[in-house]
Amino acid sequence: METTVEVQRNGAVMLPIEVREQYHIRAGDRLRLVDIDGVFILTQQKTPTRDQQVQDFEAEIAHFERLKPALLQQYPGRFVAIYHGEVVAVGDNKMDVLATVQEALGDVPCYITQVTTNGLRRVRMLSPRIVR
Repeated sequence: METTVEVQRNGAVMLPIEVREQYHIRAGDRLRLVDIDGVFILTQQKTPTRDQQVQDFEAEIAHFERLKPALLQQYPGRFVAIYHGEVVAVGDNKMDVLATVQEALGDVPCYITQVTTNGLRRVRMLSPRIVR
C-alpha cells in the first residue's frame, strides 16, 4: 500500500483507517519511527509480557550491582537511575531523579535507588485493598 499523509499543525500524522484496522492500531498505541536518510519507517511497539518486564527490571538491578563499586565512589548517598545498564540520572531525591528520567526519556522502566554501602534494598509495597 502506498498513500500520502498530511502532517497536522501540532505535528500529528493520521494513519489511514485501512492501515489502522489491518494492524489493529488503536489510539494511544506506540509506534517506533526510524529515519534512514529521509526514509521514515514506522513499526509497532509490542507491549512486553509481564515476565519480560520482570526480567528487564531484574537486569537493571544486576547492572546496578555491577556498577555499585564505581557508583559508591562517584555518587555516595545519592540516588541514581539505571536504564539499559547505564546511569541516566543522578540526584538527591528519588522523585527528582524520576522526573529527570521522564523528561529526558519519557515513561520508561528504570531502576532508581540510593547508592549506599548497605546491602539491604528498601522495597515499598502497597497493601491490598478490598473493594466490596
